Amino acid sequence: MHIPVLFHKIFLTTAAVVSVLGNGTLMLLLMCHSSKQLGSYRVLLATFAATDIFISLFHAWCSQMFIMGEYGYVYFGYGTLLKSEPIIAHVNLVYSIVFFMPFYLLCLHFIYRYLSL
Repeated sequence: MHIPVLFHKIFLTTAAVVSVLGNGTLMLLLMCHSSKQLGSYRVLLATFAATDIFISLFHAWCSQMFIMGEYGYVYFGYGTLLKSEPIIAHVNLVYSIVFFMPFYLLCLHFIYRYLSL
C-alpha cells in the first residue's frame, strides 16, 4: 500500500506535537513536585521523556521512509539520498542510532524496577 508523503509528514508532525506536549507535561510535573516514592526514578523518567521529545522532533524533521527489501527493511530520511550537504549525509546515521535508543532506556527501566523490588 502506498502512503502519500504529505499524509506521512502530517502524521509525523502530529505525533511530534503530542509527544512534546505529553512528555513536556511529565517533565514539568517531575520538576515541580517532589516525591519520596519516586526517588532516583525521577531521573530515569525525565531522561526517557527528554529522549522521546528529541526523537519525535528528529523524526518529524527527517521524515523517515521505510522500504521492504529482500533481507529486511531499509529506512532513510525522505530526500536525504538525493542531497549532498554535509549534515544530510549524517541524518540517516543519526536516525539509525536514535531508532534503538528507547529500547535501551526501556531496558534500564526494567532493570531499575527489578532492583527496586
